[in-house]
Amino acid sequence: MMKPFHMTNLHRPGKSVLIFAGVLFFDQLFKAYFRSIGTYYENYGALFGYPVPAPIPSIAFILLVISVTFLISKSRRIDIFLIPFALIFSGILSNSIDRVKEGYVIDYILAGNLFAFNLADLAIACGSAIFIWRIIEE
Repeated sequence: MMKPFHMTNLHRPGKSVLIFAGVLFFDQLFKAYFRSIGTYYENYGALFGYPVPAPIPSIAFILLVISVTFLISKSRRIDIFLIPFALIFSGILSNSIDRVKEGYVIDYILAGNLFAFNLADLAIACGSAIFIWRIIEE
């Protein structure tokens, strides 16, 4: 049996817009602060500082866009993906701003001696987890 298409949140994407703007604003604010006091880490790698060859992040982003487009076209409930998309794309945009401006991503949270990360990385990771969970749930 097919599920009906729900437009409940599509005409009011307020929460997802606030999440997108909030992650972008606060991550850039924290990066500026930690940069000004000199306690930040230069991340030339990928998510959480893992080193990867240069074309991998671009290829991953292209595959993400293709996958998202395909999944949305098959989904009957687009509204359940608004918040995960807001998290993922705000994190990607914030880190991309750093890469364009600085040539690296500014990380300011250190997890022991394992890796450094930032709010944008957390948003990407959480948004991806919610996205996967909602795909499985649907």
